[in-house]
Amino acid sequence: MDAAEAAYREGLAETPEEPALLHGLGVCLSQRGDLTEAEYLIRRAIALRPTEAAYYNSLGNVSAQCRRFSEAEAAFRMAISIDPRLAPANVNLGNTLRQMGRIEESIEAYRTALASRPDDTDARIQLGTALVEASRVPEAVPWLEETIARDPDSVAGRAAYAQALERAGEVSKAEQQYRILASHRPQWGEAWNNLGRTLITQGRASEAREVLEQGLLAAPNLPELHYNVGIAWVRSASAAYGWATRKAPLPA
Repeated sequence: MDAAEAAYREGLAETPEEPALLHGLGVCLSQRGDLTEAEYLIRRAIALRPTEAAYYNSLGNVSAQCRRFSEAEAAFRMAISIDPRLAPANVNLGNTLRQMGRIEESIEAYRTALASRPDDTDARIQLGTALVEASRVPEAVPWLEETIARDPDSVAGRAAYAQALERAGEVSKAEQQYRILASHRPQWGEAWNNLGRTLITQGRASEAREVLEQGLLAAPNLPELHYNVGIAWVRSASAAYGWATRKAPLPA
């Protein structure tokens, strides 16, 4: 039991019907995966204080974690009806709608969140990602480029930008972004995997193999790295065989 959970339980021992304590404990439990008790506590808080938008937002998060997306949508919409400017509820609604395949609706939810919090990096990233999913890549690329200009330390933002560049066919620019991610987060296997994959796409298999093998040192259990290392080895061997059969000097 962490300090926050202990404090909430201690408070509830004295005032068992305090909505803020019930909600706080429910959020703590949801974060550690105890979703059944978390939902029970948050619903109790709502019953005691039914006009608190944040409580419905938390209920929606628990429902989404349980993959009950229709219930999550209803809870987020209730939160927004109480407080339309509650940006996290709009972002969470957008995420839920995307899970349900309703991409265009999710885009509107993210735009609503940004209307009240234009510098919300998470909302900007989610909007850019949704635009890519909606095949609106020409909109997504400059949007995400501006997002990382605003928050250059955002790993998620840079990764989303790189993926949008790939979808736009700008593989060399995506490579640059993955290199930045790998240098800033050398223990993140996905960065090395994506960098290696873009190198394979550009026909640079030997270089890709070195990058991917470096990634395996950081994330030896990432299946995608093992798969792409194999692809890189096959491509490298094919290139070497081609040079040999033409009796040309092999590249260094």
